[in-house]
Amino acid sequence: MSLKTPSRSGFASVPCLQRVVTEESNFTESEVRLWSVRRSSETSTAPKVTSGRLVGIYAGESESQENGGKQMALILFVEYHATFRQAASYLMDQESDLEVVAQGGSVAEGREKLAEGGIDAAIVDIPLPDEGAEEMVRDLHRANPAVPVLVMTHIEEWDVHERFLEAGAAEVLPKDVPFREVLAAVRRLGHQGQGENATCGS
Repeated sequence: MSLKTPSRSGFASVPCLQRVVTEESNFTESEVRLWSVRRSSETSTAPKVTSGRLVGIYAGESESQENGGKQMALILFVEYHATFRQAASYLMDQESDLEVVAQGGSVAEGREKLAEGGIDAAIVDIPLPDEGAEEMVRDLHRANPAVPVLVMTHIEEWDVHERFLEAGAAEVLPKDVPFREVLAAVRRLGHQGQGENATCGS
């Protein structure tokens, strides 16, 4: 199953998004529907489409993005399953203070996007199809500890979680948690990254 790139009129089928997210993440269908319906009722404008161009707050950059007076946390999402990644990114983009500005499907793509900068936090879903996810997290933390990394995984072995925490991940979250917990973690780390980047740039 594939998910077409969204147009300015939004995705063709919100139920399709709900099915993708619930099937791939164990988020309950009612949770995903709640966010979809709530966001649809809050705005009469078409869902925004991110172009992947990285702009915003990062290590002293002066630009920022705001929505309704709220400063938006800019997120990089690295996840191998393109359909789930696009659907989850779309749902996160409906939050007034979050925006997924860059996506990658592998360690190589993640490193490329990280090198471009312009993010407040990163989500890395493991395992990825190529090797080096742990090293990517470690290198990001060493290069810019102001950008927190949320690792998501269906792997239950605690030693794997521990290795990524030691590599510099701010949090490791099981992939079967409720969607509201994912949003809470992304929001918490995204705004943490904003604060630390602002401090570094001052």
